Parts: sequence; structure tokens; C-alpha cells
Amino acid sequence: MKIFTSRFIITSLLLLTMACQKSDTFVPEEITPESNEYYVLNIKDFPTTGKILLNVNSYQQTTDYSCGPAAIISLLRFLGHDGNEMTIVNEMGTSTTTGTNPEQMVAWMNDHRFIASWHEEGSLELIRENLSNNIPTLIEWSDWGGHWVLVVGYDTRNNDLLSDDVIIFADPYDYHDDSRDGLTWFNAERFYYMWYDARLFGRLMKRIYIDAKPK
Repeated sequence: MKIFTSRFIITSLLLLTMACQKSDTFVPEEITPESNEYYVLNIKDFPTTGKILLNVNSYQQTTDYSCGPAAIISLLRFLGHDGNEMTIVNEMGTSTTTGTNPEQMVAWMNDHRFIASWHEEGSLELIRENLSNNIPTLIEWSDWGGHWVLVVGYDTRNNDLLSDDVIIFADPYDYHDDSRDGLTWFNAERFYYMWYDARLFGRLMKRIYIDAKPK
């Protein structure tokens, strides 16, 4: 038994040593922005011929419920203005539990610098057309159970596959990546199927967007 045990231990050690040796033929996978670093650090660091990205100074919300007012401040900044988050919260009547509904957003905007209306059944084509005309688009989707963002970019990644497209937001809650630049991104096709309100406002609303023009 002792002889068998000793031989077993020696054989196991030899196999372990062989397994741990570095192979001379091993070639590590090349790391490129196209493979596994795309947009990880800074969206602006990865220019592609299929990308539109507007220059927006994204405002970051200071409460869990004020994404709507914060997204409007980002839009105001894009137009050369600014705003006070909590002042807008109070003027809109934003709820601390359900946030700001589309009617409240549009009512405030029509009283302050905008001609605005809200709609359902938005499309990626509409967003891309707006971006090509230098127009960011306010949208509300199911992120965080209901979240307002400003769409500021879109990237086809230089191919015709919708499943490969990227949509870029001036996100007022950009607290969960390694580049706190106020920008987040998402697969555009997945976003489209998640572009609905999670019944915060009494009924299911699909693909909410706000058409807003400066007065």
C-alpha cells in the first residue's frame, strides 16, 4: 500500500508539472477594440466611420428620482443654457417614487425655451435621423424600471448588421462604469425591445420620445 501510494503521488506531481509548463506554441489572443475593449474606457476614444456622437455635457442626477429633469439639463447644456435640478423637480411636480411622466416633462419644456410634444412608437430610424440633423432625443425606457436619458450618439460599427449597432446616451445616472463621463451605451437592437415604460404611469407605454425644438 505504501509503495502504491508513493508511486501515485510521484505520478500526480509529474502530471501537474507538465500541465503547468508554458507551451512554446501558445499564442495569446490579440486584444483589439473590435474584440473585447470596445467602449470599455471611453466612448470617444474609439472613432469609427459609422459613428455619430454629439458633443453633450451630460448632467448627473443627485437623487434616485430626478432623471427626467437631469436629462433636460443635458439638453439645455447642448443648446448653450443650463438649469437647476431641484428647481426643475419642484416646478415639474416630479414624484419621489415614480419620477417624472411625459406630460410633466413636456409641460415644463413648453414653459421654458422649448416647443415640445411627447409621442409613443418611436424608432431607431427616427433617432438616427435626428442625430444626423444634430438633434439629440429625450427618451424614456425600462432601464432601472423606468429611466429618462438623452440619446446623443449611434454607431453602426461600419457594417449593416442591426444586431451589432450601438446606441449612446447622455445618461444622468452614469455611476456604473470605469469612465464617469456621463455617457453610457447599449446594444441598439436590445434597446429597441426594452424601449418601454415599466407601468410607472398607469399603463404600458411603448417607445416614448419627446420631440423638442428651441423657441
